[in-house]
Amino acid sequence: MRTHYSYGKYCTTYRSPGPSFKWQVKAIRFEGGTRTILSSVPLTPIQYCTDYEADSTVYKLDSNAVQWVRGASLESVIGIDLSSRTGFRTDAKQGVHYYSAGTLCGTHDTPGGSPRRLVVRGP
Repeated sequence: MRTHYSYGKYCTTYRSPGPSFKWQVKAIRFEGGTRTILSSVPLTPIQYCTDYEADSTVYKLDSNAVQWVRGASLESVIGIDLSSRTGFRTDAKQGVHYYSAGTLCGTHDTPGGSPRRLVVRGP
């Protein structure tokens, strides 16, 4: 989903050890609204899949989730678009609970390795 924010460009002046400047772009406020962007299911080679029984749960520990190359469209404000990333705490975990038997696949490795993206498949 795309969520809209207003952005502002800010300059911070540091006087010590000499005058220097740091420019930042920050979200000012939530504008509201969302727009769902459709995406396709990524391809997952069968060797990167693991089967799970009904009523089982699998957890993935991770420090970040997804990165978007054009996560903040600021070209009209500062001349460039910025990437953004959803983040988790390093002790956070994501879980998938299977109410019926299913398969969990990674796009580049098994779910327990470095899968990059996880895809849940039904029975």
